[in-house]
Amino acid sequence: MLDLIKDHVHINNLALLENKSDVYDFDCIIPDSLPDMLKILAADAYAETDIISKTNGNATISFKINYKILYLSETDKKIKSFSAVSEHTVKVSAGTIKEDDILKVTCRVENIDAHFINSRKISVKTTVCTEVLQKSVVEVGICTGISGADD
Repeated sequence: MLDLIKDHVHINNLALLENKSDVYDFDCIIPDSLPDMLKILAADAYAETDIISKTNGNATISFKINYKILYLSETDKKIKSFSAVSEHTVKVSAGTIKEDDILKVTCRVENIDAHFINSRKISVKTTVCTEVLQKSVVEVGICTGISGADD
């Protein structure tokens, strides 16, 4: 009787689940310890991933956008700055996500658009690109020989 001799090998599969850009609105209020604003000079931001949870073929990604705003003060005409943080959530649906799969999430800021509302408040629209990669490990049996050929 012929039998196949197999060696089992672990293969890593990488799949791009999501690659999309979304616009997030956020209203920044100047802290009370800082003077009123005359105009916005610059706005910068970066995004960082907080929590990734997998449930029943879906992934929920929580991330923060960290802002740094430079502005010209109304009273003494000096440059001031403050930081702000907004929190957001993205859902990715994929029926192939298993419990032991690894998700690598990258969130990057593509564009920032800041508008002056009043001397204490600005509105910021931020475009964030979210890229989700799925790494799954599959065990495959590869035939390396045949036994029982002499019979």
